Amino acid sequence: MALVSDDKQNFNLNVNDYNYISFPDGSQSKSVATVFGENNPDQMIVVEYETDNGTETTQFTLPQGLGGSNINFVPTAYLQGSLGLVKGFEVKARFLPEVDYDGAKTKFYGAALQHEFTSWLTGEKLLPIAISGLVGYNRIEASYDLDSTPVQGSNQTINTEMNSWMFSAIASTKLPVINFYAGLGYVSGNAKTYLDGSYTIDEGPLAGQTLVNPYSVTTDVSGVNATLGFKLKLAFFRLNASYSFQEYQNVNLGINFGY
Repeated sequence: MALVSDDKQNFNLNVNDYNYISFPDGSQSKSVATVFGENNPDQMIVVEYETDNGTETTQFTLPQGLGGSNINFVPTAYLQGSLGLVKGFEVKARFLPEVDYDGAKTKFYGAALQHEFTSWLTGEKLLPIAISGLVGYNRIEASYDLDSTPVQGSNQTINTEMNSWMFSAIASTKLPVINFYAGLGYVSGNAKTYLDGSYTIDEGPLAGQTLVNPYSVTTDVSGVNATLGFKLKLAFFRLNASYSFQEYQNVNLGINFGY
């Protein structure tokens, strides 16, 4: 579960950074809601456009986020398996099959390779801690069907692809029942969201024109993260929990079966 802090629930909309938009009261910038925020009161925007009669304007209300529903987190769940190999190597794979709910589809998968450096030391089984390095990759694919919108066209969808790489150093205790671990890592990722399909404009100076795959936006992020967690062994299954300190704080809970 990724937590969304208060400062990520809004952003500063400066009309000087855009063309043809303004606020009705003449303000140059205002704080408006992100997808996890709320505009209270509603925020209006003015848009200018050209017609045969000259420049005209229209107003519309900026969309609300999820803040009004008190949702300030992003949940996810997945299956993960790991297999120990020779001399301290371990491979991990995680997977969430495609989920289709009310026109929204999501799919998630990833893989990682972990190596315990202390396994190369003489008498490593006597050491109270293990030090490991991990390289991992994750990918999320999501789409939303827009064919039910009033805009004429076909195959209308919003698609998002998110990729991330993680490089981490991990230190953990080697106790029989409960173990604690800490990690320090670097995460680099990118996200691309694009509007697919055809869209026929029915009003304004561009009425009658059809736009195909008209829009996309790409975002790159990177940063350092730190993780604290524990794993509790209970017979043939284990419970684990961790908390990651990063731009979007992250809580991870899991139940594991194995040996």
